[in-house]
Amino acid sequence: MSPAELQASSAVLKESMTAASSAWSPLIAIGPSWKSRASHHASGVAWPTAAGGAAGAPARASKAMEELEDEGWTIFSPSNIDFDAGSKSHLEESLRNLRLALMQARLNQITSRSLVEECHSTVEHVMDALLTRTQRRSLSYSEKVDALVALGLFDGVSNEDHVFGNIPGELKELKDYRREAKHRGRAVDHKTALRLATAVVVAVNFLLAIIRKQDRERVHGA
Repeated sequence: MSPAELQASSAVLKESMTAASSAWSPLIAIGPSWKSRASHHASGVAWPTAAGGAAGAPARASKAMEELEDEGWTIFSPSNIDFDAGSKSHLEESLRNLRLALMQARLNQITSRSLVEECHSTVEHVMDALLTRTQRRSLSYSEKVDALVALGLFDGVSNEDHVFGNIPGELKELKDYRREAKHRGRAVDHKTALRLATAVVVAVNFLLAIIRKQDRERVHGA
């Protein structure tokens, strides 16, 4: 896809995505109390993004986000595809490829099989960024998911009662689905591919938010 085609596809995607959500772009704040409660929770933070939105709302929301982050909250946009890798610049190519695959899927310009492959590859790269070198080399994909769960890094999005459901479980389902399709010739269902891609976008945005949070903590601790 040429740069001009990519820009045109991005414009169509953004128009179709924002039409459904009107003038609001949601953010989710996951509180530090998740670690001590069996029932994980989230509270939504949102502000108008379309022209004519409430004056000063973005600035007020930005200030509120900074205050929550200083208190240990993790802020992320679950449906964002303008991924921000923070200090992990080596992830940028994978994130661009995932963004392109998502846009192409929205426009029916990519096969469901290719979308599943791109999702699997990118989310593993992002998980690797939060693991040690030894873990990256020695653990399987599923074991990497388990390692992040053990570290508590999925605590905000891993409860069946949570609005996002069990994201680690869906990431493992993605692995199994990809294996069946790639190595056993299983047909890839379009709806299933989109559902798993949605889980990947939530996971990627959440893990990138943790990376950026770690970046801030390093700066403040310096």
